Amino acid sequence: MKRKQVIIIGSIALIALIIAVYQSLTLFNNKDNERKENLIAFFVDGEPQTGNDFPTNKEFSHVRCYVDGEYRENITGTWENNSLEINGFTSKTDCNVYFVSLLRDRIIEDNGGIAAIINRGIPDYATVPTNTTPETNGTGSGLFATRGSIPGWTDTNTGLFAGTRAAHEHATQESFYFRGHNDRVHNHVQFAGFWWRVIRIEGNGNIRLIYNGTVAANPTQPPLTGAGTNFAISAFNSYDGNNMITGFRHGTSCTSYATCHANIAPSIILGTTTDMGSLNWWYLTNIQNRGTAITSKIATNAIFCSDRNLYLGTGIGTTHTNYGYQNRLLDNKRPSLQCINRTGHVPGNHDQFGISGNGNGTLTYPIGLITSDEVALAGAVVYINNPELWLRNETDFWTMTPTWFASQPQYLYLVGSTVNTHGSFGHFRRNSRIGLRPVISLHPNVLITQGNGTRDNPFIVN
Repeated sequence: MKRKQVIIIGSIALIALIIAVYQSLTLFNNKDNERKENLIAFFVDGEPQTGNDFPTNKEFSHVRCYVDGEYRENITGTWENNSLEINGFTSKTDCNVYFVSLLRDRIIEDNGGIAAIINRGIPDYATVPTNTTPETNGTGSGLFATRGSIPGWTDTNTGLFAGTRAAHEHATQESFYFRGHNDRVHNHVQFAGFWWRVIRIEGNGNIRLIYNGTVAANPTQPPLTGAGTNFAISAFNSYDGNNMITGFRHGTSCTSYATCHANIAPSIILGTTTDMGSLNWWYLTNIQNRGTAITSKIATNAIFCSDRNLYLGTGIGTTHTNYGYQNRLLDNKRPSLQCINRTGHVPGNHDQFGISGNGNGTLTYPIGLITSDEVALAGAVVYINNPELWLRNETDFWTMTPTWFASQPQYLYLVGSTVNTHGSFGHFRRNSRIGLRPVISLHPNVLITQGNGTRDNPFIVN
């Protein structure tokens, strides 16, 4: 039986040995503690290292070994103080070793760490973020939870802000979201052949992404703007003459709030797996059919909020109705990540869209759209243009959030919230055909092999 081998590489005591061994790119074989002729390469940020660039701290939190291009799960690396212990080698292991990081950890560390992020305070959501370095102005919240009035913190800066936790995310740690000017938001990600941008790190550690184009169309760097940053052009629904079609899914009759907003039929934008151009079709084609190498990185417990709380009106039939968007974002500038239906007519998780066992359990796949509250957290303000907003792609595209149903003598129509071409909120009729940008969440344990999130050096998911 082969004896288990362990390599312990100390950042101080063995630094001379590290340089001597790895400058020559030869394998240090543990069986007889001799250097062999079998070549080995160490990759940091995706680049082979031959000198003293060998990692000596926890910036790279994981080690992955590939033998003939195949990942070997049994070979693992862990940090103990300032030493890296690699376990699982056998007597003849030759492999390329990649030093990799958790995407979540890299984002937080690159933005100053948890304490510094929390100290940036609560932004002023009524003003557009400026292109400045984040400054400390008090402890506060970035992932804002609905709890009445916002404390009097003001922060007009840009960067990554920490916040309270959305209850439905069953948080065990802090939550974070990107906000502000494109030049200072480093949230570009490459995953599954597509470009994405990180919206936020959820309270449960999931990393929420919004679609930003294909790598095939933009092979050298991710795009910032243009039609290619949308997956498709789509109506939210083909009909907009009734409160019934407000949500991501909707009822088939509208005699009461519960029947009108029942989660029975999919909206046009959600569709089914056979509706080409819909979110379900996109997920099946580009994620589900790609196998476990891709699907294992998706957070299946993700919740997508299609808020149908009432502000004014009943939400029934053709009654003029203003939904919660007007209260939170139009009148009071108070974005919230809590997704609890408080109408009393349906369960509290009625608007929490997730797959079976999560939220209302009505989704086929864990995919949705960005919410208006996430757009506000990103730095958009109703009726104020923000051309440098990182989320702006110079097109109009849908959010999951309804705004109001207008009932006038001469017309009836339902309006949904969008992000417009000027980096602010738009308001489009539900049967309007505009941009569709899928949103997914990655699992908290997703690793990256390189990158710092900038456009020139995006995060590359392992």
